[in-house]
Amino acid sequence: MTMKLLQHKQTGMYRIVGNYGSSGSFWTKKEALEDYKRVKRNAIKRERNQILSELCGTSARAARADMGMGY
Repeated sequence: MTMKLLQHKQTGMYRIVGNYGSSGSFWTKKEALEDYKRVKRNAIKRERNQILSELCGTSARAARADMGMGY
């Protein structure tokens, strides 16, 4: 599944549902797309933090500091 743009039949509001989650309800397609970009960016960050945390056995922030990756 990639990304689907859904429009509510009665209200006409847009919503995007995809691999990384879903956006809220917005009046324009542009607003929905921008919000989905935010949802996707946050999901990727959470995934990276989870991997770092599992590799080092500490929090993601501490793992980045230990590896010298910066914050």
